[in-house]
Amino acid sequence: MNTLGGRIRLARKRAALTQRQLGDKLGVSPAGVTQWELDQNVPTTQHLPSISKVLAVTTDWLLTGKEDGPAAASKGRALTAESFAKGARLERVETPRRQAMAVTASIAANRMPTFIESQETELVDEKYARANHYCLIVKGQSMKPTIMEGDRVVMQKCYYQLDELLEEVGPADKGVWKALNREVVAVIINDEDPVLHRIYVTDKKDTGFRIRIRGDNPASQDIQIERDMRLKVLGIVKQIIRDPKQFE
Repeated sequence: MNTLGGRIRLARKRAALTQRQLGDKLGVSPAGVTQWELDQNVPTTQHLPSISKVLAVTTDWLLTGKEDGPAAASKGRALTAESFAKGARLERVETPRRQAMAVTASIAANRMPTFIESQETELVDEKYARANHYCLIVKGQSMKPTIMEGDRVVMQKCYYQLDELLEEVGPADKGVWKALNREVVAVIINDEDPVLHRIYVTDKKDTGFRIRIRGDNPASQDIQIERDMRLKVLGIVKQIIRDPKQFE
């Protein structure tokens, strides 16, 4: 994050403040904070001292990045769905070219999920087009350690619905469901609220076509999809964005 906006955003995240909370402390709208962080606008000389005080960094670090400030200012951490599906450990990677994406809601990674409106934006890889992706904040611990509470996840939009599972023959679109095997998805079971879990799909001669849902937390329990259960998949996790302070 070698720009003023990038350093403001990093310091804000480390201070555990939302864009709205920072704006309230500075008398600036959340949109104004977003413009700073995207380098679409720069803070006035009047705002800079206040920003440094609220975020506990020096104005020199904000302007140049050369003074003491939040660690790892030029690097971030991210995992793709492909890497964590293989059990990869967290690796430090260079931040790619990014774009702003609205954080549309929060999703629970536990057995009692709920969506909560959010006014934040998140910087995500440019390859994730806004037209078919959305960004969520994760609540709960059932996907730990793969996905932690407070992580942002970029979701690829999709909509798959299974109203009845006949294990003997499987659904008509068998291939679509089998392609979801081991993906982390946003699912709705029996019209309850969406939840973030991993999906496991098997198709064997001796057991038939089966689907189960489970969190990555060892304490999570399997949810076996039975014949009379309704299942919907609303999105597939493609990227995990973690606040740098969680790596300390």
